[in-house]
Amino acid sequence: MDWGIILEIFVFCLIGGVIAGIGAGLFGLGGGLTTVPILNYLLPLAAVPNSALMHCALASSLALIVINTGAAALKRWRSGELDIALLRWLMIPLGIGAIIGAAVADLISTHVLRLFFLLVVLNSIRSSLMGLIGGKKGQDAAPLPFKRPLAGAMAFVTGAAGSLGGTGAGTIMVPFLNRRGFDMKRASAQATALSVLIGAVGTVGYVIAGLNEVGMPPASVGYLYLPALLGLGIGGLAASPYGVKLSQRFDEGRLRWIFFILLLVILAAMLLKIFGIT
Repeated sequence: MDWGIILEIFVFCLIGGVIAGIGAGLFGLGGGLTTVPILNYLLPLAAVPNSALMHCALASSLALIVINTGAAALKRWRSGELDIALLRWLMIPLGIGAIIGAAVADLISTHVLRLFFLLVVLNSIRSSLMGLIGGKKGQDAAPLPFKRPLAGAMAFVTGAAGSLGGTGAGTIMVPFLNRRGFDMKRASAQATALSVLIGAVGTVGYVIAGLNEVGMPPASVGYLYLPALLGLGIGGLAASPYGVKLSQRFDEGRLRWIFFILLLVILAAMLLKIFGIT
């Protein structure tokens, strides 16, 4: 075990965790969108096999989601923002989706997982761009009826996509609930709680799936690389309150533009990695 390499990865992940924490405070991100690209560049230093590189990045990102969103979900529960009856209905299909997503991820290559992550980023860019150019046009539209079977199906898709993309529930469930009469505050509250479940179930799934992976570095459990998670977790916890403070200094329009630019940077970083330019 090369402690110098471990320390180097920890320090860089600490910085990455700060970025993820600020993103969590600014935009409500669980961490996956920002940390997956960072880990794709850092984990080769730990001699993580290329065949397991994306799996390891996703496992660490899902574990970080639990850290970044757990405290927020508890606060929202104490403030009465969580719809417990709704969450009980959504948690089972979402958890099943997360388990299946982790199992499927173990069967496919790092390259395919990167392409799936790109689809997640591109969908986020599409949604962000629609928000920028659409303004308030859709706010006055009549809400769609809330149907529990459809909500359960969306929860299943959210869990599977979260495990495969290392992301929380916000990118799918917030627009879905918002379109069905939930205001942004209530929709975000439910998505925060569901993100904790995606992160926890997904992490366990990746740990179990990676137990038989050959060539993983010593400081790992399954696909989860512990020094990376430690650095990300400390950085994220320290920085997220500053992200919240920054969010209070910007109006919604400016925050939308910052988020859009961040997504473009993430897309560029992953494209460079896929095409071997960096």
